[in-house]
Amino acid sequence: NGYNLDITGDSSSSVALMNSVENADVMLTNTNLYLSETALNNSNTTFAANSGTVHFENSKIENYQIHKLISDANAKYNIDVDVTDISNPLADTIEVGSESMGTVSLDDLKISGNLDNFTVQVLDADNSNIQLDLSDNIKEKFNTTTTEILYSSDEMKADVNWDEKFHTYEQEKNTTSNLSLATTNTTNDSVSYSQA
Repeated sequence: NGYNLDITGDSSSSVALMNSVENADVMLTNTNLYLSETALNNSNTTFAANSGTVHFENSKIENYQIHKLISDANAKYNIDVDVTDISNPLADTIEVGSESMGTVSLDDLKISGNLDNFTVQVLDADNSNIQLDLSDNIKEKFNTTTTEILYSSDEMKADVNWDEKFHTYEQEKNTTSNLSLATTNTTNDSVSYSQA
């Protein structure tokens, strides 16, 4: 009764679905897909993300609803994260139905605000049949160690004797950042970022 909608291409092509896709089996292969919040929420629509990139990053925090998502680890997802108010960090949410399964591999986070420690739920699922993962690209971008050289000097006095010595000190400060998976409601439904 339904139809197949095969979205194929390469990394330089893109497709946007802004209206509701109804009664369809949608398959993404090797291309870039942009979606509205409810484009794939019809109860008779299945979205199979085999490969390619699903782009949710648009500088707005939104709740993307996909009734039935079957996601292969080869498909990548980019989302928005807003840490403007670090006491209430927000992220795009991917809300999926109970028949969804697979791996939602996050490939990039578009950060708004000053990057600081946060945990945000990204996947809103009924069970752990579908979980987040982190691609090598996102790990390389957010899991880093930086070294900063800090300098300090002895305090200078107004009256100084000719034989007094003053010193400058150098100290290394290492900062390590780490992006990891976390659990809010179901296994690996959230991401956590920390700096130490």
